[in-house]
Amino acid sequence: NRHFALGHLSYLLYTSFSQLGRMDDLEEAINFGRDTNSIRPIGHPLRSQSLAQLSELLRARFHQLGGVEDLENAIEHGRVALELQPPGHPGRQYALDLIAGLLLARFDELGYISDLEEAIEHERAAVALCPIQHPSRDIFLGNIAYILTSRFTRLGSPRDLDEAIKYQRESLLLRPSGHIGRDLSLSNLATELGKRFDLLGNLSDLNEAIENERAALVLRPPGHPHRHYYSLESLSSLLHKRFER
Repeated sequence: NRHFALGHLSYLLYTSFSQLGRMDDLEEAINFGRDTNSIRPIGHPLRSQSLAQLSELLRARFHQLGGVEDLENAIEHGRVALELQPPGHPGRQYALDLIAGLLLARFDELGYISDLEEAIEHERAAVALCPIQHPSRDIFLGNIAYILTSRFTRLGSPRDLDEAIKYQRESLLLRPSGHIGRDLSLSNLATELGKRFDLLGNLSDLNEAIENERAALVLRPPGHPHRHYYSLESLSSLLHKRFER
């Protein structure tokens, strides 16, 4: 059972890093993650899980330190994890979501449009595998909306923005009052509606964006990490646009 213990220890250290930000915890988590993967060889039923976990850890270090090698290795491990979870595998949607997020990160870093296209393809597939009652559907809907918005920002297609708003609305519906992620969906929808107002000039989009950002602000009281930059500044910008209109 050594591989279980190593994997769990890696997870605990990553959790500690996420809460406290200590890089030593992340480095140790990666080392234990590598050890776990090494004793789950090809053919081991949990190898895909180990690869996915190691991929997440490497992505976290990339975001902290900016080492592209970590991102490349994370993508490599994520691709293998996806191959080990073929169509019909109960965890395939999570592997698809993982690789989509990694490819988006590489697009943001290096600008390869092929990464963005592949990320959209994989995230669409992840959403398709999650029926209405699936516990992660709201997350995947928010993710595909974000990736489509990224493509709109790069290529300027209104269709991408319209589709992003559609998915974000559905994600919000799955996050009713009291849901821990409702503020994020409200704020993201406000951002996308604001972009469409900038593009088309429909005041209804701007009004709805303001309404949603106000609602997000209520859910982000003083001390909330997203209150200032993501809500107050966004709401200020939206209100200024309406004043100028």
